[in-house]
Amino acid sequence: MTGYPYIDKQFLRHYSEEVILGEVPKKTMYRFMVDNNTSNLYKTAIRYFGKEFTYKETFEQIDIYAQ
Repeated sequence: MTGYPYIDKQFLRHYSEEVILGEVPKKTMYRFMVDNNTSNLYKTAIRYFGKEFTYKETFEQIDIYAQ
């Protein structure tokens, strides 16, 4: 162990080899979320300090701030 987290990467012990070696999608995190949650627009995406935000609200807010 070097003592440097970015070298030792001890967080990897919490993941399976399948996840570590799996393919990463060739898209942004936003596009990944939209593509995988179009049928969940009215379900809770985020709970933050007692407030809940649906996927629809989350995507709308991201779009507003991205302009």
